[in-house]
Amino acid sequence: MKKIFSFIAAVLTLASCSKASEEMVTTGRPGSVRLVFEAPAAMIPVRGMDPARESEIMDVNLWLSGDVAGLSRHRYLSGSGEVTLELPAGTYDYYVLANAGTDMGECDAATLEELSLALDPYADFQEGGRFLMASRGSFTVSGAATVPVRLVRCAAKVELALSVAPAFAPEFTLTRVQALGVPALLHPFGDNRTEDLAALADYPAGEVT
Repeated sequence: MKKIFSFIAAVLTLASCSKASEEMVTTGRPGSVRLVFEAPAAMIPVRGMDPARESEIMDVNLWLSGDVAGLSRHRYLSGSGEVTLELPAGTYDYYVLANAGTDMGECDAATLEELSLALDPYADFQEGGRFLMASRGSFTVSGAATVPVRLVRCAAKVELALSVAPAFAPEFTLTRVQALGVPALLHPFGDNRTEDLAALADYPAGEVT
């Protein structure tokens, strides 16, 4: 008989960059750009997690840089899912990290590409806390606009279907499983694959259902 074991782990890579420029809606006065942060839908529930909190956006760090010489901005938003900025015409790259719980300050693109956050995979993902979410992309300003910024949850549900070979089934009962080698460093804008054993952690053993 198959048994199911579920856990949450950091995603290996962030989804491809958003193409917000293709969905901009012109409105308002020229130069007024409204960025609206959109959380992903809730995952299939996992024991120990509060589904109502999975898509909450409690705070946002926004980094913005443009092709206008020297233009670079950082905004920290608490309790808001959008921000309006006055921007000159041009093309802009953005990085967004939601639910970091702190103002992370000014960072350039190179620093953000290498950004890493230490975490306890079990405690941070499974014990009811809010999920980190991230997004990166670009848009072009030629007038007033609304830009949807689709956030990607920095974690994914992993569900394993486990079974015992028929020859062993009468003598062997599968009750607990432990996930080993889960990434303990999260790179919100980069690749979470690692061969460094020091950057991995083990979950406590969990019951299968």
